[in-house]
Amino acid sequence: MTAFESRWLAEALRLREEAAGPLDDRDAVAAVRATDGGVEERIVRRALLLGEREGMVGMIAAWRARSRLVLMLASIVALTSGFGAALAVLGDGTRAVNVVWTLGGLLGVHLVSLLLWALGLSFGGRDAGGALGRVWLWLSTRLSPAGPAAVYVARALAGLLGRARLLRWWLGAVTHGLWFAALCGALVGLLATLSARRYGFAWETTILSADVFVDLVRIVGWLPAQVGFAVPDAEHVRASGVAAAVDEVARIAWSSWLLGCVTMYGIVPRALLGAVCLVLWRVGRARLRLDLALPGYAVLAARLAPASERIGVTDADPGRLWGPRADGAHSAGSGSPLAVGLELPTGAGWPPALPAGCAMRASSTAASSANASSPNCRPTRRRGCWSRATRVKPRIAAASN
Repeated sequence: MTAFESRWLAEALRLREEAAGPLDDRDAVAAVRATDGGVEERIVRRALLLGEREGMVGMIAAWRARSRLVLMLASIVALTSGFGAALAVLGDGTRAVNVVWTLGGLLGVHLVSLLLWALGLSFGGRDAGGALGRVWLWLSTRLSPAGPAAVYVARALAGLLGRARLLRWWLGAVTHGLWFAALCGALVGLLATLSARRYGFAWETTILSADVFVDLVRIVGWLPAQVGFAVPDAEHVRASGVAAAVDEVARIAWSSWLLGCVTMYGIVPRALLGAVCLVLWRVGRARLRLDLALPGYAVLAARLAPASERIGVTDADPGRLWGPRADGAHSAGSGSPLAVGLELPTGAGWPPALPAGCAMRASSTAASSANASSPNCRPTRRRGCWSRATRVKPRIAAASN
């Protein structure tokens, strides 16, 4: 499974456990604890182990295959519909083609749909994606086999993409792709019909002047003219308002104008918007992460964490370790012996035997012996020898020279 499908599976399992209770995951938890990785990686590994057992891995793969099939069939329907629309607006050639109605019939619904998509993207929130994309998603979900697992899979997909604000780009790419197919079908229908039949072109009005149509054709035809499509001049436009254009040059100019309008105002915008939505969808999908603040994931984070883990050396090498070292003769002794007792136990026999030549008065020796059981002790110095006993807790005795 891809990284996106693995997170999709984890979200589906979270919804299932919230609704029906925790799964028996003792073996999966033990296996995940024995591996390395962050919290999300551990949750995804557990989901993969449990998803195989619960059958959700296969259900996600089946949902993706089914959605692709629905999208392919929808594209074929859109392509066929566009081709049929072109045949319908041009007619059978027995009457003149009203260029205004023909252009409105080919691009009117497309432009309204594009405007609604833009408004939905601006004000509709994170779920706006276009009507065709929503119909495709609904059909893909409705064709899923019945059962609670299928419901969790569909809800998990919508929730995961909705929280990440990716649903609008995903459905937007589908919507623009289907419209692109429909408009390509219309363009093919126009080319096929205009190549096989002879049409006369005209425009009709009751209250508008010919100058209005001259300006309309010129303004609308400006963008197609930039890429090489022909545009009828003012003379041809005025003549078409009196009678259907039968001049060969006028027919070619009107035909090129229609083809250019469908291409530049229909196919090109849908192709560009579809590509933008697809890129944003793929970039966002690569950055998609689970929302670990959700209650189900918060509980799993604690359960899947190992009892201990090796983190290695975290501090930089200082280059030199600090520790005790000898700085020369002791300042109080000038080379004389020194006996120190720390945390002496009761009956430790303090003070120790002093070196020859170091004598202590009887009163001082008695005082030192008393220090083994008394918390108060004072140093006694005699003939260059200095002895001191300290008692804190009965643990260890040490002597240094």
